[in-house]
Amino acid sequence: SPQAAQILFASSAQQQDTVAAIIGLNQALRQNANQQQLYDFMTGTLQGKIVYELLTFRGNHKPNGCPFLPQLLPEGATRLAVGHTPSDSVRLLCSQNFLALDSALGRWFRNSGNDYCPGHRHQTSGNGNYQCHEMSQECEGQIVKIAQGK
Repeated sequence: SPQAAQILFASSAQQQDTVAAIIGLNQALRQNANQQQLYDFMTGTLQGKIVYELLTFRGNHKPNGCPFLPQLLPEGATRLAVGHTPSDSVRLLCSQNFLALDSALGRWFRNSGNDYCPGHRHQTSGNGNYQCHEMSQECEGQIVKIAQGK
């Protein structure tokens, strides 16, 4: 988000400082990534709040998010590619500089979302309220190739 970018990049005039800040966030997250500490880290520390904002911010998926995109990019970068953005297709936004790539393309996810279903046959729960459909063997979706300088 713009707020997270300002906190991360405000005192980082050089890319090395930006990389160091990101490494610091990754280390802090790893140290607190357990059931006992994660909630307190994410809600009670500045680093945790930044990590949470970076993980959950979806503003760039909207047309009014495009003006903030350059603030999120390190020096020399022209595009931002993100995953965990379920949809039926890859989305290229912000003059094709923001790429939402993980678009529910996997057959397992397309078949049943986050629910566990075996996929090899149609199944219905005992009370009939829940159904797992047989998974298609056909590949669906799109592939994006990112080439340097393109």
